[in-house]
Amino acid sequence: VLHYDRFTVNISSLALPLSSTLICAVRNNTFLRNRGHAMIQQRASKTGLAQQLERAKGADKQRRSLINELNFTYGRLLRLLPAIITRADQDPVRDVLSEHVLLDRSIVERLEAAAIAHGIPPQPCGGGAANALMEEVRYADRSMADKRARVTAVVGSLKDVRLYLIQTWGKLIDSLEATTELAFRAEALALQQLEAEIYRALAALDGQVDEVVPVGSRHGA
Repeated sequence: VLHYDRFTVNISSLALPLSSTLICAVRNNTFLRNRGHAMIQQRASKTGLAQQLERAKGADKQRRSLINELNFTYGRLLRLLPAIITRADQDPVRDVLSEHVLLDRSIVERLEAAAIAHGIPPQPCGGGAANALMEEVRYADRSMADKRARVTAVVGSLKDVRLYLIQTWGKLIDSLEATTELAFRAEALALQQLEAEIYRALAALDGQVDEVVPVGSRHGA
């Protein structure tokens, strides 16, 4: 029995013998049709694999970018905060920011260790949005003659930086695989929570500063 597109030819039921040419044509058509289906499936499989590889590359690139951004921001904070502390004449501000320097140093060390353990060590980067936020902190610290107004502006700018860090940690956590990168996710979540504590400390400090600084003095108003 030969199957040919829309009809079936039963050779034994024919009164006249089929030519060998017709038989070969029918067989070749079946072979080509099956081969075409196989090629289509193969191309679809390759396309799906290529898309998976492309998504994996994109996720890896995003993880590396976020790690570099975090590392850059903490590095800037560790260079800038000691200078701010020396100019702060209010004990609560000095004490809180001094504690934050120690916490930042611990966070960046833990970030680096976790990233290296997963084969994606931090690399230098331009900072992007973090660089602009850090410039706001530096400007607030250096541009105001009134010490109380300067401290208020600095604390407000630092809150913006800390909020950005919390959000960046969240993006990194989302980018890490829940199964293959479970340890890194857990560490990133712990460091994000630590960063949230730093933000809350600044918010409490901001309230204390506002008690001694006249309304409207924030950011040099």
